[in-house]
Amino acid sequence: MLLLIDLDNTLVDRTAAFKTWAESRFGRSQVAWLTDADGNGYAPHEVVAARVAARFGVDEQEILNDLRPSCAPSSRR
Repeated sequence: MLLLIDLDNTLVDRTAAFKTWAESRFGRSQVAWLTDADGNGYAPHEVVAARVAARFGVDEQEILNDLRPSCAPSSRR
């Protein structure tokens, strides 16, 4: 068994992935606010989802589902 842990954003560029998600979901003008609210991945997902829901009037659970980590099918073996 192999366990990979990415503590410093080197195996997966989470920052780029988050910015891509933020722009596609809320538009380029909101990326800075969303990145700040996300705390570079250190803010609890529940807190980020609540902030996003309050600001944009979207479903908090849907945002929380988007923020939860998942493995891309291509990364599984």
